[in-house]
Amino acid sequence: MKRILSRVGVGSARVDTVLPKTTLTAGESVEAEVHVEGGSAEQEVDAIYFALLTRYKTDDSTRTGVIDKFQVADPFTIGPDEEKTFPITIDVPVDTPVTVGRTNVWLETGLDIDWAVDPDDEDPVQIEPGPQLSTFLDALDLLGFTLRTAECEKAPGSIFSGAFVQELEFVSRSGPFSGKLDELEVVPTETEGRLEVKLKSTVAAASSPKWRTWTSDGHSFRSRTRARVGWNRNSAPKSSDTPESLDFVSLQIRRK
Repeated sequence: MKRILSRVGVGSARVDTVLPKTTLTAGESVEAEVHVEGGSAEQEVDAIYFALLTRYKTDDSTRTGVIDKFQVADPFTIGPDEEKTFPITIDVPVDTPVTVGRTNVWLETGLDIDWAVDPDDEDPVQIEPGPQLSTFLDALDLLGFTLRTAECEKAPGSIFSGAFVQELEFVSRSGPFSGKLDELEVVPTETEGRLEVKLKSTVAAASSPKWRTWTSDGHSFRSRTRARVGWNRNSAPKSSDTPESLDFVSLQIRRK
């Protein structure tokens, strides 16, 4: 009877991932432990699986998005009330969404057990931007932009199911764009050594805004600890500029 009940989740094995901290940085690796505790009956575990997850909006619903997934451990047997611990390394992808605004990220851990309800564990985590995106966001702050909201959305034009991006919306509270822009939408895409940012500015009197793309110099980002904002000589904002003519693609971030 105990074996039958464990198959429907009653008295089944339990799993718990213990993280050294709950605030992680995109791109870092974290050493953690997985604790497995046996239930009321012996069970065969095929694997321990992990998924780093978030939620994203589509046109008609909200879905769970997979940032990354992997599994560890060879098949093993867990006896009644037995405890096993597995050391693991979690590599946080560099393009993990930042947990600001309405963006949440969590780590799901599960046990793959045949013919049974798979036990699982969820751990919410806070994600901070990696060095490239962090430097870019610092530059926007220096320009007087303040984050208004952020959420993950289905990737525009993507033919792949489950593809999503994070969109950050800023408003200009001070600086050269104050009173000129209603909002600035930012969609970052980060890979190792490279940051691509799509930017769209919205002005009440302007026609439909268009996305523009800004790409970082990855080599200079990796060694940078401080930054300032500069403008190309021919595109620096002037008092005579209209909001529509401000060229955000000219944004540069350079070492002090």
